[in-house]
Amino acid sequence: MPMADVQIRVLDSTALDDYRQHLLRLDGQTRHARFGWAMDDAGVNAHCLRLAGESPVVIGGYVDGVLRGGLELWPAGRCGEIVFSVETEWRRKGFGTALIERAVAEAKQQGMTSIEVDIDEFGPSAVSLVRKFSAGGSREDGRVSIAVPQAA
Repeated sequence: MPMADVQIRVLDSTALDDYRQHLLRLDGQTRHARFGWAMDDAGVNAHCLRLAGESPVVIGGYVDGVLRGGLELWPAGRCGEIVFSVETEWRRKGFGTALIERAVAEAKQQGMTSIEVDIDEFGPSAVSLVRKFSAGGSREDGRVSIAVPQAA
């Protein structure tokens, strides 16, 4: 990535407010793609309270100390599900790739064999990004499966 100080890391509970601020900065179209429906500020705040009480892995992409992209990995046994977002001005700079790569590494560490992504709401560049990680195209239900490599 061309930015000077970029960090991709798993967020602990003390950094969830950074993630909340990122979600609040998303424009309406990006929020709709991220959540699957229109989401106002109160909904974003409620979602982040839910994150604090549940156990997803939240990964953040920081530029100069400000979170500009985020991903949630929700475990469901041997499979996980991810949702992600990148602020408009930071797209096509490698954030999505770095977030998904980190999610795959975290999924592997947790013993998952695959990660599911619902791509129905995403734009063409996000769909292309997700498909580069998958073995095939999307299914009829609009989901893509990413295989998590296992240790030999």
